[in-house]
Amino acid sequence: MAPEVTDAKRRVLDRLKRVDGATAAELATELALTEAAVRQHLDGLEANGLVTRGERPASGRGRPPVEWALTAVASELFPDRHGDLTVELIEAVRNALGEEGLEKVVDARADQQLASYRADLPAPGDATLGRRVG
Repeated sequence: MAPEVTDAKRRVLDRLKRVDGATAAELATELALTEAAVRQHLDGLEANGLVTRGERPASGRGRPPVEWALTAVASELFPDRHGDLTVELIEAVRNALGEEGLEKVVDARADQQLASYRADLPAPGDATLGRRVG
């Protein structure tokens, strides 16, 4: 279970979730905080295993900037709502286009997925299949 965090630290986590990595300076600007405050929050979040530091490729002279990113533990703080979104989209399509329209949308999506699967399958008689599974 992920540890509880303060509102200020939660803002840092939320921002990192949206941008998928940022420096303390970038976070400070985006959150209207001082860099020192952001670094203090990041140090606490790192101690709790919620963020990790890495190096961003250097763009010039000097030490490369430290880039902060969320850890897998932090993902527990962000509930997965994809299922809810899917249900809401299905209901919206049904309301806008009716049952027949919904069936057309679902059939079109199934056709897309089938085409994707077929593209990933080897051609009949492909000799590489035997090498890959044999």
